[in-house]
Amino acid sequence: MINSGAIRSARGAVGVISVASVIINALHTIQNLLRQRQRQRQRQRQKEDRLPVEPGLQSSSEDRPPGPQSGRGPRPGQLLTHSSNICHKFPLFPLYEKASAAGVITTGNCLIVAPTGTGKSYIGRAILEEAVLRGEPGVHAYLVPYRALAAEIYESLLRELDQRGATARVKISTGDHRDPFYPGETDILVSTFERFSALLPSQDLRLGRVVLDEVHLLADESRGPALESLLVRLKTWKRPTSICALSAVVSNPQELADWLGVPLILGSAQDRTVEVEFRCEVEKDIGERLKAEVARALEKGEQAIIFCNSKAASQKVASDLQALVAGFLTEDDIRALSDTAAHAAGDEEEAEDLLKLLSAGVAYHHAGLSRDARLCVEAAFRNRHLKVISCTPTLAAGVNLPARLVVVRDVYRMEFIRGRPRRVVLSTGELLNMLGRAGRPGQVEAGLGVAPVEPDLLDEDELSQLELAIREAKGNPVRSRLPDSFDSFMRFLLAVISDRGEATLEDTAEAVRESLWYHLEPQAISFDRPLQVDIMEDIPSFSKVNGSIRLERAWPVSDGVAGSVVSGDKIYNFSLTIAGEECSCPAKSKWRRRETCKHLACAIYTLLFDDTGIVDEETRNRALYASAHRFRKTLDLGTKIKVAMDILAAWGLIERVPGGFRATGVGAIAANSGLDLLLSRIARDRVLNYAGTPSPSDVASWVTEDFFGDETKREKWLRAVNDWVGETPLKKIKLPRPRPGFLPAPFIVTALISSGARVSMSCTMS
Repeated sequence: MINSGAIRSARGAVGVISVASVIINALHTIQNLLRQRQRQRQRQRQKEDRLPVEPGLQSSSEDRPPGPQSGRGPRPGQLLTHSSNICHKFPLFPLYEKASAAGVITTGNCLIVAPTGTGKSYIGRAILEEAVLRGEPGVHAYLVPYRALAAEIYESLLRELDQRGATARVKISTGDHRDPFYPGETDILVSTFERFSALLPSQDLRLGRVVLDEVHLLADESRGPALESLLVRLKTWKRPTSICALSAVVSNPQELADWLGVPLILGSAQDRTVEVEFRCEVEKDIGERLKAEVARALEKGEQAIIFCNSKAASQKVASDLQALVAGFLTEDDIRALSDTAAHAAGDEEEAEDLLKLLSAGVAYHHAGLSRDARLCVEAAFRNRHLKVISCTPTLAAGVNLPARLVVVRDVYRMEFIRGRPRRVVLSTGELLNMLGRAGRPGQVEAGLGVAPVEPDLLDEDELSQLELAIREAKGNPVRSRLPDSFDSFMRFLLAVISDRGEATLEDTAEAVRESLWYHLEPQAISFDRPLQVDIMEDIPSFSKVNGSIRLERAWPVSDGVAGSVVSGDKIYNFSLTIAGEECSCPAKSKWRRRETCKHLACAIYTLLFDDTGIVDEETRNRALYASAHRFRKTLDLGTKIKVAMDILAAWGLIERVPGGFRATGVGAIAANSGLDLLLSRIARDRVLNYAGTPSPSDVASWVTEDFFGDETKREKWLRAVNDWVGETPLKKIKLPRPRPGFLPAPFIVTALISSGARVSMSCTMS
């Protein structure tokens, strides 16, 4: 709910918070000094008392090494000697031996590119554990893309450190865990990329060694830009002692290692201790093929994991397989599964849903389940009672389960731009990561991964490349996604300015030069080229614009601008948004859908460069925002930077100061939020211009009006959001389909207000 008291007393609250922060920081400083002295005394005693030990390092989670897990291990309070002793004590998997021989466990600097199941995560954890055992200063961080993987890594670190007799303060910070994070009280932090990005500006945070798992997600269209921004910040601003990046198989590992400035460790399929076969085939009826593959696995007493592209799809697949799977259960299986579901589900309704499926030997697994329910499903599968899991791709990132068969039912995911859906084919790195969940070392003897592709999803060349890449387990090259979204590029620059306090135009250019994008595609950065020349030269149809074509009117919409153009005796409606451009003229709507027609060319020129007063400032800014996104691949880099800075300043996310630019209060919040910046700007104006204190229903109506570009969805979503605001149980809310994620804007906009964004806005903008 909205904290109306905080809204009414913004300036007073800031004063109290400032004084409280000084006192708390002083107490933390004293506390940290006492703890530092205590650790120094402990290390001194350990040096005096240390005896030779037989070190053993055992992992019961992801990437457990094969071979005997013998060795007495350290007694409580004892430190291990150099990690190279570990790999000589008992047979370890080949990739660990390569990393250890290269000194990676000690230096912590490397890019490890290898198939799943070869030990990457094990090496990453060993680097942090060794740093803690050596008493290295700073917060050591293990960063992952998904909450499920964070929980797995966290538990593994606790278990392994305990086995080594080490005392360390290990914390986890994700969407599932919101415990306070105090750098002075943390030795190892496990966090998701997004959560860590928000923690990074903390003044007390001094980084030690950093491990980034699943770094091949740089190539992901939605998560890649934020991950690249985080890495640039680590390279240029808050530098850690070392960076270890872990990646699935990609075809340009050396380019990636050169950009990170670390040595490369390459693994191969030979480093796996379990043989796995991968297949990619066109399939007309994927549902029937799925059932046939699952049936063959169950007949052999094996288990299966099925990856789907959404929560709803994973639940439907689990339901569709009930009858098939139930016939393979024993009475012990049924009894164990019923007991597990009843005790571990988050609530009665969730327990009822799980019981229906679990009693048939199948379950779904996704972020919509409670944490306890997800752990319950994973445990039942590990205990071999649960035969099939239907899940979303979050389960692909490191959660270790004994499946011999893995089927990627959907080789694409649905992405939504302001509620409008589109298909995005997964990269081969993501697909191989999911398929690699088959045949986990130490759990099964072999594995099979199958990725059926529906006809006409890909053209012939794309399909051939995908089939070859999966069959030979070779990933695509990692390419920067930063230039693919102008909003992501603006957020990148905003984070640079927010981090530095103040930044000049050249500072932002220097940060861009540190990006993977610039590393792979270096180009000159000049701020001298006129915007009009840079944009209009990319619109050939502008040469056809004559005196009979003119802009009639234009107005801002939620994701850009819309309006009408007069052409002779006809009037055509147009829109220019981050989702694309449209015009009702025959040329655009029928024959040249991918080209900018002359009517849109006239509209763009008038919106951006007309000085007669026909276009108001906000409409022009939104047109500039949408145009920069539309022509993002052809604009000069210097033009992109300058346009981005102009829009950020116009929208109140940065402000000009004598030394250059600095982020405003709301800009600092927006830099680390998941909202597109236009929506952040609209939310800011909504709050500041409202007379009085807005109610939750007010916020709900703003959200639906501002977020959804498709007006047909607004009323349905408004009803659903108002039910949510009224605290109706989530499962009783009728959500429209298709769903653009889980109520994304309502949560974020309400959070902006209730978590103090209103305070920042009042003080910075009033």
